[in-house]
Order: sequence, then structure tokens, then C-alpha cells
Amino acid sequence: MVGLFMKKIQLRSLSLVAIIILLTGCATPSTQKYDMMLNQWLNKTELQLVSYWGAPDKSYTLGNQQFLSYYSRYNEDIPNVSENYQPFFINGLPDYDPVLENVNYQIVPEVCKTTFTIEKGVVVAWNHHGAGCIAN
Repeated sequence: MVGLFMKKIQLRSLSLVAIIILLTGCATPSTQKYDMMLNQWLNKTELQLVSYWGAPDKSYTLGNQQFLSYYSRYNEDIPNVSENYQPFFINGLPDYDPVLENVNYQIVPEVCKTTFTIEKGVVVAWNHHGAGCIAN
């Protein structure tokens, strides 16, 4: 009897975990703020969207839906550091302290494509792709 009860609890726990994973979807901590910002554009007019975002980089019409796409890019500076370890002594025991040499930066462009779906002049949906989709 106890074994059957434990199996039911395990199944419910697994179901709960599966639901949480589905609800979180692809949102990552870095895109959650961007997603929240995009949610504010739902039910806004196309005029409001274009007035704020500017003319879209691409637009496409399919039936009664229009898709407005915007591209953004920023550069991520990733430090490349060479370390040289300088020996020193603490209480007579050797220790090593890194000495940074040749600190330079690798520039990695991060791109984001954000597309809004417009129906009857109103924003009804959005999606985004790319590592650069973050809120400032």
C-alpha cells in the first residue's frame, strides 16, 4: 500500500517538473527582461510600434497578417588574459599569485531579430531569435 502511494507521489512530482519545464520554455534569465519588454507591445497599434521602434528592417504580409522584423546588434567584449604566476612565500611555504599579462579583448557581435505580428493594425504576437536579444 505504501509502495503504491509513493509511486503516485513520484508520478505527480514528475508531472509537476514537466509542466514547469514546458511553462519556462526557451526563456533564459538573460532574455526574460527582453520578453517582458516585448509583452508590453501586445495590443498596441502598429502606429505606436513604428513610432517607437522606427521603420522595420523587413516586412511581410500574408493574408490578414503583417510581420515587422527589426534587427539589432551589439558587441560583447570578452577579455583574453594571459597569466604568469609569480611565486612568493607565506609562513615559509611557497604560494603563487597570478600576474596578468597581455590583457586584450575579443569582440563578439551579438545579433537579435525581433518580429512582431500585426493583425487589423494591432500587435498580436512577437518572437525573437539570436543571442543579442537582451533588454538594456
